[in-house]
Amino acid sequence: MNNLKKLRKENGLTQQQLADELNSIYKNTKSYSKMNISNWENEKHSISTLNAEQLSSFFDVPISYLLGYSEYPDEFFAFSELRKQNKDDWANIAKSKILSLVTKTDLEKIKDKYIKMDGPESDWESYTMLLSAIGSLPDKESKMLTLFALLSDQKQDLLLELVQTMVDE
Repeated sequence: MNNLKKLRKENGLTQQQLADELNSIYKNTKSYSKMNISNWENEKHSISTLNAEQLSSFFDVPISYLLGYSEYPDEFFAFSELRKQNKDDWANIAKSKILSLVTKTDLEKIKDKYIKMDGPESDWESYTMLLSAIGSLPDKESKMLTLFALLSDQKQDLLLELVQTMVDE
């Protein structure tokens, strides 16, 4: 069961008020209605990826909490707990987060870049560390790191130089 109704009530909003708020923030997407909110809360319809992203951003909670996959409204705590419980599940959640930012093809490119078929075990460690970092960062930083991972080594170096120049200004 998702946590949309709980989050809405915790924020003192009616379904109509929530729809109005979302419509004022996300003007360039399909509009929200009281009926949409009701259908999602009663699980008559599932929440699309785009709507889940927007709702989780609005309520400042992880998508996994909004959709009821996690009992933790704090993303850092959720990932820490999940990492303790089962590393494989945690890696899958990190991959899911990456897939919300890029395509499956892009995820495969990242994996291929970090893991060589005959490469050392440290390749796998580097890849899982990358997933770990992406999975535990806020959305904007996750997207930046994911896109950075897609760049060639040469382009990464150029971008690092540019960022360093910007920071030094």
